[in-house]
Amino acid sequence: MEWLSLKTIDPETGKIIQAIQSFIIRTDHHTTLVEASVSNDKDRPSTPPWLSDLKDLGVGPVDVG
Repeated sequence: MEWLSLKTIDPETGKIIQAIQSFIIRTDHHTTLVEASVSNDKDRPSTPPWLSDLKDLGVGPVDVG
């Protein structure tokens, strides 16, 4: 599976490289958060503070619905 290791495994550390993404969809009436179970309550030391990033975008938990 050489094709897999070339792009998804860091050759120096052996760690998996992956993207974790969330999306904010805003309309005139709603703000929707699409997330892939990233959330703040998970132990992922290399992931930036998720709720802080949303706050920087002007979105808080009460805004999403």
